[in-house]
Amino acid sequence: MAPSFFKDIRRRSRASFKTDGSADSSNGTNGSAANTQSSSTLNSTYGGNTPPTLATSSSSPNLQILANNQPTLPPARPTISTSSSNRYSVSGMSGLGSPSQKSSIPPSPYAPRILSISDNTWVYQKVISIYGVIADPASLALEGNLTVSRLDDGFPPTFWPVSESHFKALIFLLPGPNKLRFDFSSPKLANSNTSNPIHSSYLTIHMMPPLESPPLQLVILLGKDSPGTFDAVPARTEKEGNGLETAIRKFRMAAYLWQAFTAEQMFRNKLGRRVFRMEEEWVTGTSNYRDRETGTMRSEAKIHIVRSSKTVAELRDPDLAQQNPTAKRSGDLFGIASEAVRDYFKPLPGQKQYVSVLLLDAHWDNQTKLITGHAALGGGGGEIQLAIFGSQALQSYPSSIEEIVPAFSDCTPTDTNYVANDCNESGSSWEAANIGIGAHLHETGHLFGCPHEESGIMLRDYVTLNRSFTIREPYSTRTKSKGGLVLPKDECAWHRLDVLRFKGHPCFTLPTDPPRNSDESVQVWPVDNGNVIVTAPSGVAYLEIVPGGDDVCKYWQEFGDGNGNGPIQKQIILTEQELRSRLSDDKKKLKLKLSIKSIAGGSHEVEDFGLLSSKASRVKLPNGQLAFRSSRLGLSKMDGSRPEEVIFDSAVRQTKLLTQVRVYHGFAFDGIEFIYEDSTSQLFGKRGGEPDTRRGEVITGFYVRSGFWIDGIAIMTSLGRKSAVFGNASGGSGNTLIPPRGYSIAGVTGSSIDKQKKLLTDDNTHFSMIKMLHLADLITELNGFCGVMSIFSSMRYCLGPPSAHANLWAALAFMPFGLFFDFMDGKVARWRKKSSLMGQELDSLADLVSFGLSPAAAAFAIGLRTPADHFFLTFFVLCGLTRLARFNITVANVPKDDTGKSKYFEGTPIPTSLSIAALMAYWVSQGWILEDIPMGTWATGTTFEFHPVVGLFVLSGCLMTSKTLHVPKP
Repeated sequence: MAPSFFKDIRRRSRASFKTDGSADSSNGTNGSAANTQSSSTLNSTYGGNTPPTLATSSSSPNLQILANNQPTLPPARPTISTSSSNRYSVSGMSGLGSPSQKSSIPPSPYAPRILSISDNTWVYQKVISIYGVIADPASLALEGNLTVSRLDDGFPPTFWPVSESHFKALIFLLPGPNKLRFDFSSPKLANSNTSNPIHSSYLTIHMMPPLESPPLQLVILLGKDSPGTFDAVPARTEKEGNGLETAIRKFRMAAYLWQAFTAEQMFRNKLGRRVFRMEEEWVTGTSNYRDRETGTMRSEAKIHIVRSSKTVAELRDPDLAQQNPTAKRSGDLFGIASEAVRDYFKPLPGQKQYVSVLLLDAHWDNQTKLITGHAALGGGGGEIQLAIFGSQALQSYPSSIEEIVPAFSDCTPTDTNYVANDCNESGSSWEAANIGIGAHLHETGHLFGCPHEESGIMLRDYVTLNRSFTIREPYSTRTKSKGGLVLPKDECAWHRLDVLRFKGHPCFTLPTDPPRNSDESVQVWPVDNGNVIVTAPSGVAYLEIVPGGDDVCKYWQEFGDGNGNGPIQKQIILTEQELRSRLSDDKKKLKLKLSIKSIAGGSHEVEDFGLLSSKASRVKLPNGQLAFRSSRLGLSKMDGSRPEEVIFDSAVRQTKLLTQVRVYHGFAFDGIEFIYEDSTSQLFGKRGGEPDTRRGEVITGFYVRSGFWIDGIAIMTSLGRKSAVFGNASGGSGNTLIPPRGYSIAGVTGSSIDKQKKLLTDDNTHFSMIKMLHLADLITELNGFCGVMSIFSSMRYCLGPPSAHANLWAALAFMPFGLFFDFMDGKVARWRKKSSLMGQELDSLADLVSFGLSPAAAAFAIGLRTPADHFFLTFFVLCGLTRLARFNITVANVPKDDTGKSKYFEGTPIPTSLSIAALMAYWVSQGWILEDIPMGTWATGTTFEFHPVVGLFVLSGCLMTSKTLHVPKP
C-alpha cells in the first residue's frame, strides 16, 4: 500500500506543474479534472460546474512577477487574486509562493465547488446559506472540514464539516464585494494539515442592503418587573448566562437563520434572492467570538427591548397560557404584546410595522407541566402586524456563526426539571432549537400574511429546519431515527404559495425592483356567457382555488410577472369549467372559493365562484338591458345588515342627468346620494357629508377603502377627476373599481349595517356600551340629565311649601340648559364626523325627557292638576313622542342643504315647547301660579274642570305632529 500511495502523490505533484505547453496528454482522473471543465449532477436541487480552467497560462519565470502584484492576505495563506468573475482553485506544495490567477498550475480536484450560488452574484441579506461538494460525491465520499475566510479578514474564518463530500455553510456578509476563500482539508489528502492548504477555491459575493423596504422589527418583550432572564439548565447558565444580553445574541442569530433560509428558498423557487431585512444598529458585534473578545463594532440586527405594562406574574397567569386546555384568555398575550409594541413604536397612520416578538418571561412550570407566558400566534391588522413566541427553547439557540453546527448537533437530553420539552418534540437540545426557531418563523410567516399550507414551514415542517444549515442530522428523539447525510432535497421549505406571497410583499422589495405600483387592488366582474373578468392595475399574480371543505389551498394558477416568467396580465378571463378542470375528480362538484392576488400584493376573495358566475349576478334593467353585480368588497352580508341596491336613473333614461354626488361619512363611509338635474335623488346607505361632480360628467369608477366594512370612498369621473377619499382614507385596503373595457357602471349594490350597533352586539365585555359612545352621544346624555333634573325639581316643589319657589325656578332653568346640549351634540357630531343610529335614538329620547316630560311636570307643579289637565298634558307628551319617532324614520328623506343638514322640519320641533316654559317662568315671577293661574278654570266643580291655558300644550302637540307645516331649519 505504501509504495502505491507515494506513487499517487508523485503523480499528483508532477501534474500540478503541468503547463499548456506540456506534452503530457494523460487522460487520468487528475489530468482531466485539471484541464477540462466538468459538471456533476447530484441527487439534489443543485447542479454545478467544476471551477473553470484558467483561460491563459504564464510560464514559470513570470510567476514571481505576477505574485508581486497580489494584495496582502491573511497570514499563513497563499496570496491569490479574485478580481476575475470566475472562481479559481489552486493546488500546489508548501513554499511554492503565490500563484496568480493566470498561473499554469491546475486546480485541485478536491477544491470546494459551490453549487448554490455563482461567482459575482448580488445578494441582499446579512447571512447567506451555501451548499457545495468536494470532487464527485458519487465516486468518492470524503470526510473533512471546510474553512471559509475573507481575503480582507473582515470576519474571522469559520469551520464547517464535510460529510461524504457534501458541505453546507453560512457566511456573514458585509455591504459591497465579499471576496471569500474556501479551503478543504481531510486526513486522507496530502498537505491537508500544513499551513498552506492546497485544496482551495474562491468566490466573490456582492451584498447590497435593501433600504427601501420596511424592516422586520425584532422585539424582546418583558414584564414591567422582569429580571430579564430566561429558562436554562444550570450548566448553560454557568457557561453562557441566561440574561438579557445572551437573549439578544441568540434571538439575533435566530433571525439571521430565518433570513438565510428564506433567501435561499426564494432563489430555489426562481424568484430571485429576495428576502426581508431587519433594522440595524451600530453595536459590538455578536455574530462571532472574535468581535466579542476584541469589542469590534459592527452593524447588526437591532433587538428592541420593550417592557409591557403587565407584571411577570400577570404574563405567567395560567389562564393566558396558550397550551392550557382550560384557559379562558389564551389569546390575550397577543393583545398585550400588540399594545406594548404600539406604545413603543407609535406608528403614524399608514406606517405599518412588522414586528416579531420573543416573550422572554415564558416559563416552564414543572409542577403544572405548563409553559406559562407563552403563545405562538401571528397576524394582526391596522398599523401593527405581529408574531409572538416564547423563550422556552432559547437556551438551545446558537448565539454566533461558530455555534450553528454545534447547536444543531447537540444531543443533550432536555432536562424538564428546568426547561420545557415543547409539544414533546424537543427531547434533545438540537430539537429544542429546531422547534423554537422554526415555530417562531412559522408565526412570522403569519405576520407576513401566510395562512397554513399543506406542507412546508406553514404546516409543521419546521421540525426539520436544522437540515438547511447542517450537512448531517443527529439522532432524533422525535422520530427515533439515527439521522445521517442531509442533502438539499431533504430540507424543509417554504410552500410555493408562501414564496409567491413574499414576492408581492413590501418587506421583500429589492433595490433593483421597478417602482411599486401604488394600486394593489384586484376586482372581479361577472359578464356575459358565464365568464368572469379579473382586473388588477398592477397585474394578476396568481389565484388560489379552494374547493369546499378544504382547510388549505392545494390548487393554484400562476400568471406572468414580466420578469422572464411571461408578460404581466392586468386582465384575465375565468370560467367555472376551466377552474374545475384543475381539481381532482372528487373535488369537481364542490363549491369553489377563490383568492386572487395582484403583483403589488393586493388580494380579493370570492366566496362562491359558481354563484358569482351564475344568473344570480345578473340584473335586468327597466329598459331591458342586462347588468351584472360585481364581486363585493368589505365583509358583506354581516349579521344585522340589510341589502341595498341602487340602479342609476341616468343609466336607464339617457335624458336624466346626474349632476351631483354627495358622500356621507364619519370616521367611515355611511352612505352616498346621487342627485339629478330635476332635484330627485337616490340614496345608498344613510346620510351625513359632501363632494360633488361637474355637470355632464359620468361616473367611471370608484376607489374604495375596505376591510371589515367600507371605510372610505372616492369618485372617479369621465373627465379624469378623482375626488378625495371620504371617510377613513387609511382604513382597510385600497380597491379600484373600474369596469372592464366595454362595460360601464349602472348602479351600486351591497348591504349596510349600523357599525355601532354591531359592536354593541358583539362586545360582551364590561362597560362595552359606554366604550361605544361617541363624544356627541355623551353630550346628548347631558341633555337628558337636564330633563330628569327638571322633573325632580318640579317634584320637590310639590312636596314643599307653595311659597318656596326655588325648586320651581330650578325646574324651569334646567330646560334651556338641555336646549344648549341638544344644539351642541349635533355640532360636535358634524365636527368629529361621527354619527350613528344610536346617537339618533339617544337624541330623540333625551328631547322627549327635556322638552316633553319636563315642561308637562313643570305645568303640573304650577297648578295644572285637574284630571282633564292631566289628559291634555299627556296628549302633549304623546304628540312629542310621535313626532320624534316620525323624525327618526323620515329624516333620510328630507331634502338636505350643501352641508348635509335637513332644509326644514316637518312640524314644529319639540324644543319649541320651551316657549311655553318661558311663559310659565313669567307667571312664576308674577305669582300667577296655583290658584292664581291666568284665566282660572273652566267647568269648575265638574269632572271636566280644566285650566284654559293647558290649550297651549294641546296646540303645541298638534303643531309638532303636522305633516304639512315645514319650519325652515336655522
